[in-house]
This record gives sequence, structure tokens and C-alpha cells, in this order.
Amino acid sequence: MSLILARSPYFIERGTYDEGAILTLSIGKGRREATVFPDPPGYVTVIDISKTYTLNYRQRNRIDISPLIRDYISYSGVDEYVVYVKVTKSGTISGSPSSTTSYFYATDGYGYYEDGYNPNLSSTLIAKNYYAGSNNTVYRFDGGSINIPLLHPNPSILTGLSNVLISFYIAGEVVGSESIFFNVDTDTKNAYKWIGLIPIDPQERIEADGGIFEGSLCYDRFIVNTKLEYYDTIGLKVFDGINYTEEFIINIKAISECKHTPYEIIFKNRYGVEESLWFFKRSDQSISRARESYRANTIDAYANNDLHLHTYKDYNVNARESLSLNTGFLEESFSENFRQLMLSESVYVMIDNVKLPINIKNDELSYKKSVNEKLINYSIEIEFSYDKLNNIV
Repeated sequence: MSLILARSPYFIERGTYDEGAILTLSIGKGRREATVFPDPPGYVTVIDISKTYTLNYRQRNRIDISPLIRDYISYSGVDEYVVYVKVTKSGTISGSPSSTTSYFYATDGYGYYEDGYNPNLSSTLIAKNYYAGSNNTVYRFDGGSINIPLLHPNPSILTGLSNVLISFYIAGEVVGSESIFFNVDTDTKNAYKWIGLIPIDPQERIEADGGIFEGSLCYDRFIVNTKLEYYDTIGLKVFDGINYTEEFIINIKAISECKHTPYEIIFKNRYGVEESLWFFKRSDQSISRARESYRANTIDAYANNDLHLHTYKDYNVNARESLSLNTGFLEESFSENFRQLMLSESVYVMIDNVKLPINIKNDELSYKKSVNEKLINYSIEIEFSYDKLNNIV
């Protein structure tokens, strides 16, 4: 089963079918359903169809189905990160009736030109044990949680369940673990997980080592006033039904910042799922307004020495706010993060735990190399994608 990245073309070939063959495209949510027959009972794939298209090849050799899939993902009214796609070709082959059916998963992602025809990143995701981030190094604000995107590229509806074991390391020592299950029994959207990982609780670490935790007032005061060591590495292993795969390592770098206000930017990456990118250093906020005006007749008031009326009156005044952000020093590999940020059509900023929509104002961004820059800092400008004055109608 292939993963369709709907922002790039995905063609279904007519193949050996005669001219005038029909392509039926069904989009919805996949699930599995128990069967009574055959004996013993098993499972069959079921798709709860939300949208169906019937297309005629006529004399064409291929049809691009990506625009239709993306239209469903973008305008379904909910966060549909992963949808199920069923493609049926029917017609005649050398005059004989025939029909074939194929199944796909699809996200609002994209392939690069270099990825070639009908790009499919399933093998890349499998090699990274379903990690769907754009970098193997993740920065986070010190003491806070981090968000890890996981995307199962080929979850079998027929088996229904698979999992990723997340292990937390400090200086090479495992201090905790967590299992993430991809249960697609009822809905294929469960193939995507946005995992918020919080710092390891000392109590969890003690109990994981077989110890007994005993709290006290002195301990509580110590925790409040003392900065504890958090994990510096995350390992991902996938259970394939028999064994765990080789561990994929993500390096975690905590950044302390006491002078500036850090901002977390969330964007939809090339896999079609969300990931975070932190900006730790200087930020500047600005506002730009739009207005209309007219010249009013104030002669009567002016004749009575009333000078408070506007001769030039503003109306329909509104404004949009912007932020300029700086990352602080990053690794050279973060050029890939910024490539995907610049190509994203869905970008947000977290402010006071509220996710707000923004647009990137930059139309150009230079990829930076340590051999040239020595220390790498990225700067971008963002604009809130709504008017400051509430005039939603």
C-alpha cells in the first residue's frame, strides 16, 4: 500500500485497459470489520466513503487523483491528516470485461522534484521507525515538553494494531519508556500521532528501576527550587509482530532562555503532518493598519468655536500584527526544517497555549552553512492571518 502525498501529482495509469476505461475514486476513513465467513472468522477492509468521483480515461493514459484527494482533506471541515483512498479501474482489456482495485493512504504532503514520479515516502518513514519530523535533532524550551510527529506509512487495516516503543535516555542510560499504539480498527486517522513528551518525572524514574518512591515536604521544596536533569535522547523502536526493529535515535537539545520570550512555530511539513520549530532569541512585534477617510463638513461646529470634530474622518480602520523572530544558534542541518517551513501552507504560532494561524512574510530565505556563517541563526517575519479588530462575518 502506497502513501499518496496530495500536494504532488499522483497518477493512476490506465495500463492495459482499452480506451474509455472508468476510474472510480473513493475517499474516506478506513476501518476493519469482522467477518463470519470464511471459517475461521477473519477481517475485511471497509471504507466509510465520504466522497466519490467517477472519471473516464477516454484516450488518456493516466489520471492525476491528487487534486481531488487534497480538495477533500482541505475542505472536510476537520483535521484530516490521514485519509483512506480506494481506486477502482473498470472497463475492457482487449474487449474482455475487467476490474481492479487498489488501496492507498493519503496526506496533505508533497515530494520534492528529485523524488521523481509518483513520490512515495513510505520507505523513508519505515527507515526512521515512523518518525515524521524533518530533523533528527529537536530543540525544546528548557523544562517544557516537546512534540514528536509519528506517521505510520502502511498500517494494515487487517491487523489493526501496531506500536512504537519510545525510550528516554540520559547520558546513554534508559530512564523511562512509553508505547504508542496505532489502532486503525475504527479510523485511519489514527495512523498519525502528535506526541507531547513531558520531562521525566523523578518518581517514574525511581519506580521504573524497581525502587520505592517516598514523598516528603522536603522533597517537594527541593523539586520546586531545583532544576532536574531531563532526557537528552529519544529512541524509537517498532514492534513488527515478532521483534523490535533497530532503534532510531532523536537527539534532544534543551535551550534555556531568561531574557527573550521563546515562540513555538507549528507547521505542516512535507509528510503532511505537523511539527514544531522553536525561536528562542530576539523578537519584535509590530502593527500595520489600513483605513479609509473622508473630508467632513464641520462648518457649523467651527462657527460656534467647537474645535473637537474631525475634518478628516477615518473609518473602516483595522490592522494586522506581525512578529520578527530569531532562532538562536542552530545546527547546519536545520536548513531542511526551514525549507519545509517555507513550503508549508499551514503555519501557526503558540501564544499563551493558544494555537493562532500565521503567514510567513519572507519570500526568500538563505540556507546557512557553518563554514560561511560560523554560528547559524535564522530570522523570519510572520504575520497573523486575521485582522486585529474582530470583524469576522
